[in-house]
Amino acid sequence: MSNREIYSEPSRVSAVDGVVQVDGPDAVDIAMTPEAAEETSERLADESKNWKFRAGDLDDRKHWDLFTKAYRGILENTSTDRAPWYIVPADDKDLRDVLIARTVADALDSLDLRYPKPDPSLDEQLEVMLEQYEDMLELYGTHTGVNLARKHFGWYTKGLPGSAEVRNQVNQESDPTVVKRMLRDFYAPWLARSAA
Repeated sequence: MSNREIYSEPSRVSAVDGVVQVDGPDAVDIAMTPEAAEETSERLADESKNWKFRAGDLDDRKHWDLFTKAYRGILENTSTDRAPWYIVPADDKDLRDVLIARTVADALDSLDLRYPKPDPSLDEQLEVMLEQYEDMLELYGTHTGVNLARKHFGWYTKGLPGSAEVRNQVNQESDPTVVKRMLRDFYAPWLARSAA
């Protein structure tokens, strides 16, 4: 790893955190401590761990101080109050897993997540849809208002049996009064069932 690669890494990590922070909750950065020299020896001594060893591991040992410096530099230069690094030991799998799980669970708890609100009832859905339709007609005029409202009708009615047919009929109609009647007629059986 060149010095250029080492020192460009913090900006790449910060850039990723910036995207997470703008678009969603704070980032949780977790780093495992670099493996110690003893682990390389263990991999050589224990046949069941030989698969983890690569020939370059021995050469990498010569650069351990540089790797450690780069590792610390990346953590120091990219840790922020909103996205701090949590360092966990890599050499104890049970402890590592518990610490990572606890860190993620704490981060999720801090988000104050709530269940989404239930879908509106069918009568509320029809009422809101017709109100929005009237608003579009008033704002954009009859021709444009009818055309813009069509996609909204599709969103509202999606999933209801027969909705594809009523959407096709609405898409062919340009008279706002007829469109409102068609929508009321479409919702009437559903509203009667929900009232019963």
